[in-house]
Amino acid sequence: MNAPIEYYLLQEKLNKARTKEEKIAIIEEMIKTIPKHKGTQNELIILTKRLAKLKSEKSIVGKAVIGIKKIWPRISIIDENANEIAKNLNLKKLGDLYFGIIEIKGAKAQLVVMKKEEKGIIDQSELVLKQQVDFENILNLLKEKGIVIIKINNKPIFIRLGETLGQIINKEEKNFVAYLYGKNAKFQGKRIGLNYKPMEGDEIKYDNSKRS
Repeated sequence: MNAPIEYYLLQEKLNKARTKEEKIAIIEEMIKTIPKHKGTQNELIILTKRLAKLKSEKSIVGKAVIGIKKIWPRISIIDENANEIAKNLNLKKLGDLYFGIIEIKGAKAQLVVMKKEEKGIIDQSELVLKQQVDFENILNLLKEKGIVIIKINNKPIFIRLGETLGQIINKEEKNFVAYLYGKNAKFQGKRIGLNYKPMEGDEIKYDNSKRS
């Protein structure tokens, strides 16, 4: 095939490209550069089909990012073995992403697994891992970021240190009373209010039958 030297340089560049965005840009330039005649017709068809496939894959990932509703806290794992991780954890598939809810010591968190970094997901994650680790390590890494587990009415939940009880349970009652148990209580059943800032290991109980 007779083509200018620029075309072959772009071909070499394409072979070294790693991201979809790079490949799309290079192929578009190759299509512009290649001479349009009968001898290049097959090559042009191949390039056009490859470009369409790449753009389709890019679109699917974009829709997947939008389609995964954020649940706090979100943990993202970037691992070449994403398929295997997803299978072991029974995650759902959307585009090139896998997602679902995991429980760590009874507290729920969102897990998103991908083979390659997806910025839209990573930017909204509380914890990003470059490979799979066990849940105990995930718990320790979340703790380093100020995210810990407490129990409210016997239900384990993740909280961010510094939040008040009122912010966590979304209540603003003036005469609200709760009771604190666990290692941080001066005595078991200590009365606390909505301004109390829970700590790791707290067990808090209150009457949830009343409306706020």
